[in-house]
Amino acid sequence: MDVQIWADVSVAVQTDRGAAKAITGVTKGAATLIQCAGHGFEAGAAVFVRTRGIGALDYAVGLVADPSADGFTLHGVDSTGFRGSIAEGSTVQLITFGAEAETLQEITPSGGEAPDVAINTIHPRPDHSVPGKPAPIVYSFGSLWVPTDPALVALKAAARARSTCAVRFTWADGTTLLFAGMPSASMAPGGASGQPVTTPIKVNVRGPLATVAGADGED
Repeated sequence: MDVQIWADVSVAVQTDRGAAKAITGVTKGAATLIQCAGHGFEAGAAVFVRTRGIGALDYAVGLVADPSADGFTLHGVDSTGFRGSIAEGSTVQLITFGAEAETLQEITPSGGEAPDVAINTIHPRPDHSVPGKPAPIVYSFGSLWVPTDPALVALKAAARARSTCAVRFTWADGTTLLFAGMPSASMAPGGASGQPVTTPIKVNVRGPLATVAGADGED
């Protein structure tokens, strides 16, 4: 088992999304198959999915694998157990990750845990609890305050527009995490006496986290 280290990690932020192309079908499972006539995507390309009818797949970001003329595998997204069927209005767009971060120091996720829901009755059966709906995932970043950093510029632009953008983490062995979210980036400087000036960044995640194993790992 390889343990990942927060070192030599590339963090890239979306700078553009291509034209929306209609999704005509989805086959759910460990490998998520997307039907999209004449999509033109190449293997390894990053794409952003909006779905109607399959809520858990909405806002997914993944990599194109095994492309054919009219479909591809959405690598990194396991849709096993996702409910619903694809409906008209579902689309996929090519993502350009044109901004590489150079100033991030800390990355902290929060949320994702399901609160306990108490189940009780007036009957002799013992009370118990079950997991409820998981809380939304939020990524918080600590960054050096460098207003010209390409990723900070892209995140600030998305925050001002209140738009969703994609983020990609890539470790040295090629292991990749992709997700979409709505950023908050005031670029307000802070810190302590004698220490580097820093600024906080936050991304509220929408959709699933997509994980693609590196060269030595398994999905």
